[in-house]
Amino acid sequence: MSTDSRTVKYEFRPGITRETTPYAAEGGWFDGNRIRFRDGKPQNIRGWQKRNTNTFIGTARQITTWSSLDSTKYIAIGTNHKVYLETGGAFFDITPIVSTASVSACFNTSAGSFDVVVSVSSHNIEQDSYIQIENATTVGGNVYLDGDFQVSVIDIDSFEITYVSAAAETSSSAGNATINYRLPSGRSEGTGGAGYNAGTYGGLLAGVSVRAWNVPATTTNIELDLRK
Repeated sequence: MSTDSRTVKYEFRPGITRETTPYAAEGGWFDGNRIRFRDGKPQNIRGWQKRNTNTFIGTARQITTWSSLDSTKYIAIGTNHKVYLETGGAFFDITPIVSTASVSACFNTSAGSFDVVVSVSSHNIEQDSYIQIENATTVGGNVYLDGDFQVSVIDIDSFEITYVSAAAETSSSAGNATINYRLPSGRSEGTGGAGYNAGTYGGLLAGVSVRAWNVPATTTNIELDLRK
């Protein structure tokens, strides 16, 4: 008894189609993982390798790459907090400075606390934004504040930052410095807006009161965009 052995050529359509069932996709590809099609045939996509193991602040939203005339490669990364330039395996903070102020007698420390209260009238800085402090004098015995700090707003005339070590002494209205206010931080996620002017306010829906007067909305169809 002889066996008929022949080589049969199968031609599959390129691309993966998920808009039907595996049976209806006969003659094509229904599923795949880490592949691409080249000249109509599937090829595996190789693995990935980390370009940089350093970290940055915030959630990355935009990335732009380019090369200089001398072939140096650059990557610009925009997060909800900062803007970075990456080159040669290092990140450089290039977040724009929107305003600068020279301040005096404004730092307040408590012995044993890492927190420093900064008193600046009408500072207009937003919660969780960053400032850069330069030319600072030492306060609290050991607190030298030159550097970048994230802000926790207390009120319109004061905010709080955190130092790397606890203050040795309690000081009040001390120190001089130059404060550079960086581009305000944005949201890392989209959120629903709320408040007194959001949604239906003190109205009626099918004869039933939706929300009483002087009650802020907790849910609304207003969407506050994330930082892009």
